[in-house]
Amino acid sequence: MNMLSKALNINGETGLLAVIGDPVSHSLSPKMHNLALRHCQLNYCYVALPVKPHNLVRAVQGFAAMGMRGFNATIPHKENLLPLMHTLSEEASHIGAVNTVVIDDDGKMTGHNTDAYGFITGLKEAWRSDLSGLTAIMLGSGGAARAILYGLIQAKAARVIIANRTIERAQALIEAMQPYAPNTQLMVAPTQADQLPLESCDLLINTTSMGLKGETIPYIDLARLPHHAFVSDIVYGAHPTPLLRATAQHQLGGQDGLPMLIHQGAKAFELWTGHSMPVELVEHTLRQ
Repeated sequence: MNMLSKALNINGETGLLAVIGDPVSHSLSPKMHNLALRHCQLNYCYVALPVKPHNLVRAVQGFAAMGMRGFNATIPHKENLLPLMHTLSEEASHIGAVNTVVIDDDGKMTGHNTDAYGFITGLKEAWRSDLSGLTAIMLGSGGAARAILYGLIQAKAARVIIANRTIERAQALIEAMQPYAPNTQLMVAPTQADQLPLESCDLLINTTSMGLKGETIPYIDLARLPHHAFVSDIVYGAHPTPLLRATAQHQLGGQDGLPMLIHQGAKAFELWTGHSMPVELVEHTLRQ
């Protein structure tokens, strides 16, 4: 019997953790956290709870009332959690979204955002430890893009170009992040091949859902990237996305979104328990 299949020993002292979303049944977080909890021999249980947007306030109040230790949040709750928190971490405040909540013994909630940490940590492990001075092209300007952009700014990227179908939305993201980017040039580009300076790009990041269902990204020609460039696609699944298959064909470095998921989860795990997540064990198990 492997670590993942061992039964939880749930009792009256078991601490409850969860991930909420709509939908949430697809989440790998319960497998990831319960594996780590059992490995560390911690008396917690992590579950997935479907919460509709109109029930968010009541759900959060109930979590505090029942003594839950904390929870993660995914789409569509990250931004709507902000006003429900008693305090916010600097990352959550600047990114404008909460993905991890810690509940203390008095029911007070602190909102964190571990997505930026998760992306940057996974990127450094797979590519290079020093990200300063790079030029990145980021596809998309949604919730994941906000956290990734903040992470790149904190890592001292020299220039980040946001390519988005709706220019106004990308510009709004830049305006929101500009106060935190004194040394990073932020730019907007349309999703057109001739408008993207791929030849000067060190890091190409897909933050959209394109590729989840096997779609290609028609305006990206990987042959234009320099040989040292790295491709990060935050989509993950049992098989590489078309973008990552093309990345391998062009002999470029690349990674999917599983490291971001694991490392953001590892940071949340530490915030809740004070213990380090066994990251290598978790990634090996989830890859299988």
